Amino acid sequence: MAIKVYNTLTRKKEEFKPSKGKKVNLFVCGITPYDYAHIGHLRKYINDDILVRVLKANNYDVKHVMNITDVGHLSSDADHGDTSFPSSLDHRLSICVILRKLRMAMRVNNHGA
Repeated sequence: MAIKVYNTLTRKKEEFKPSKGKKVNLFVCGITPYDYAHIGHLRKYINDDILVRVLKANNYDVKHVMNITDVGHLSSDADHGDTSFPSSLDHRLSICVILRKLRMAMRVNNHGA
């Protein structure tokens, strides 16, 4: 069965054809720890998980990578540079808490031990 995806450039559904046979590299945006989690984050992670599961179910070799935004540069939606580092940690998540949550998410998705 062919997988079809919506191409926002052409505004059409197109057959998914990886450039390297059955290998798929998926790089997605991850947590941005400068603010609190909300339901929109959950929707994004569920969509990523469904995509990976569908690809794997169709015998694709998926390498799924998620980035973590550098908390040291963000205290709001605007990047204010290194000077914002202390204020971004005042009443936000520490990097230890963020990594613990990421590790738990990886366990749930069977990506880690």
